[in-house]
Amino acid sequence: MKSMIRHCDIQAWRVFVTVIRTGSISKASEVCEMAPSNISRLLSQLEKSLGNVVLFDRQYSPIVLTSTGQLAYEQAKHLLSTHDDFIEEVSEAKNPYSGIVRIGMPQSFFDRTLLDASINLRVQYPDIRIEVFQSGFLPPIQFFENGHPLDVVIGYGPDVSQTDVVQTLIGVCHSFPLVSPVYVRHFGMPKTKHDLKHHRLLLFDNCRVPSNAQFADGDANIIGKFHDCLYLPNNTSLMVAAVLGNGIHYGAQLLYSYQDIAKGNLIAIRHLWSFPDWHYYVFINPQSKKRKRVMMVVDLILEELRAKLAVANQVLEAESQ
Repeated sequence: MKSMIRHCDIQAWRVFVTVIRTGSISKASEVCEMAPSNISRLLSQLEKSLGNVVLFDRQYSPIVLTSTGQLAYEQAKHLLSTHDDFIEEVSEAKNPYSGIVRIGMPQSFFDRTLLDASINLRVQYPDIRIEVFQSGFLPPIQFFENGHPLDVVIGYGPDVSQTDVVQTLIGVCHSFPLVSPVYVRHFGMPKTKHDLKHHRLLLFDNCRVPSNAQFADGDANIIGKFHDCLYLPNNTSLMVAAVLGNGIHYGAQLLYSYQDIAKGNLIAIRHLWSFPDWHYYVFINPQSKKRKRVMMVVDLILEELRAKLAVANQVLEAESQ
């Protein structure tokens, strides 16, 4: 198998590995930015170059490897890793602070917390390009192993199941329901959970049964207390709706909301329901931690987010006085 691998094109092996990681040719075509027909052709050529072997059982979805395909997959991962490390080392020898750093996080989180830092990075290190991938706050290993391997993921942790992934605590972030002075002027500030029947709740469209918040008495039925609910598609929409006085924000993390609190656009409600604290972590792909540009960007993220968390907590403390 090793001797056969040396005669095959690197692109073909990369496509092969991507098909396995994504589970289908159609998904791999999106990642590789190639037509499905071209991917099928490359895979057929790969099988032919290995002596007319069969790598896939094509009748299943997601794709199932044959025993030969499994052996080829393990060898191909090693081949690509060695190839990519070689290219990286040669490139870093010339300029260690150049190239792409791929970061996974929710888009709204980037817009609210790291957009300004990315602009400053561009000025200081013009040869580094940041690519942000919409990752949500899902387990990082999903993004380190798919067709578009990320260098860094910002998420909640720690993830005790991943011992080889570098995990660094950024800090602890509080969450609170939010309401605007505009809303309070029109509808008043609810004092107890029984007052909520006269109010509207704002929350994510994909979070129709929130379960991580509760009242002081342990009651977790937040939605059921409200007169009606307005579901919105993302955090940016929720924040805008809350500032405009369209309802009570179910709960925003302080990193998202502290600037609006400081400006007087929003008020943190701390006497109704509460949330567990969020522990933010930076997760680093084991394959990326030796790259100077990646670790420099990680240091920048840690410095920026820790500074903003400190300011956010100061804003919250000042508001409570």
